[in-house]
This record gives sequence, C-alpha cells and structure tokens, in this order.
Amino acid sequence: RYAVGEFVADVGPLAASTDTFEVDFRGSGGHGARPQDTKDPVVGMAAFVGDLQTVVSRRLDPAVPGVISVGILRAGGAPNVIPETSHCAGTIRATTPDVRAMLADELQRLAHSVAATHQLTAKVTLKEGTPPLINPERGAAWAQDAVKELFGKPALRSLMRANMGGEDFAFYLEKMDGCFIRVGTYRDGRSKAGVHNSKFDPDEETI
Repeated sequence: RYAVGEFVADVGPLAASTDTFEVDFRGSGGHGARPQDTKDPVVGMAAFVGDLQTVVSRRLDPAVPGVISVGILRAGGAPNVIPETSHCAGTIRATTPDVRAMLADELQRLAHSVAATHQLTAKVTLKEGTPPLINPERGAAWAQDAVKELFGKPALRSLMRANMGGEDFAFYLEKMDGCFIRVGTYRDGRSKAGVHNSKFDPDEETI
C-alpha cells in the first residue's frame, strides 16, 4: 500500500497484458456407463487445464512475470451422460510483448496436442486485451522530476512487486512518450482494501 503523498513512476513494466482465451473441445458423447464408446471431452479438458500450469513453470524464465488463469469450465448437463463438447476460458498475462506472444503460442500448441492425445478436436479463440504497460525512460524521468520538485525526493517510491493487473493507459504508451503514475491513497485508520473491492476507501486528501 502507498500512503497519501507517495508516488510510483518507475521505468519499465508496471502492469501486464490482459488477453483472454477460450478453448472448445469436441469428441463424441455417450452413456457414463460405457466410456469406451466415447471420446470424452471432459477428460481432455481436465488434462489441458492441468498441463496448462506447466506453461509458466516450464516454458517461462522464473525471473520473468507471467500468469495463465482459467476462470470458466463448462461441460454436460446430466451426471450420467458424457457430453460431446467441453469449454474452458481464462486470461493470459505478461509484462513484455515477447512473453505475451510466447504464452499465447504455447497455450494453442498445448490445446491441440492434448486434444490429439484424447482423440478430440480443439478450437482455440484468443482475444487481445490491453498490452503490457511499460513506462519509457524519458516519460518516467519527466514524472520523477515533477514529483521531486513538488513533493520532495522521499515521496518517490518504487513498485514493490510486479503488478499483473491490466491498464488501458498502455495503449497511449504504444503511441507516444508518457508515464503511468501510481498515486498513494492510504492513511492509517482507513481500510487497507485495494481497488476492485467494496471496502476500498481512499483518503480524499489524495485528490
């Protein structure tokens, strides 16, 4: 948490890309008592979700931030029926363009490989969200000088850890120099809840 009067204007990545994916597996359904007569898309989807966790842990340099999260799993409508299709969806987040592209490529490769292993077909849909937010050196220098001039050097703080949330200000920084500044909103005695939380309670002195 950053207190009122504290600012972050670091050079480099400050927020992640926010791409989304959907994967639809198709096989052949049947009765749950006779799985040998089916090509089960539920088992295939389960294998894909499990194997997906190895993309970040085994394909990405551990020193570089990245995350793939699955938020939707959907299949079937009856407990004794193996369905014909299954569906999952989630997000891909990275702090550099190269990692962003690599994670998307690995996800697609894995989906089709798992589908082939389970005699299924896979349809992968990727939707680009915000790009990584990367403060350029010149823009960050402007902001840092302004903070030091107006509030003093101690007011300038560094980002404590990589933020894997997204920020559409990143689109501006793809076109021109600038700086995304994080502004402290916390004061002792107030809620420590962050944004996207019903208990978020920023101190109005920040304004």
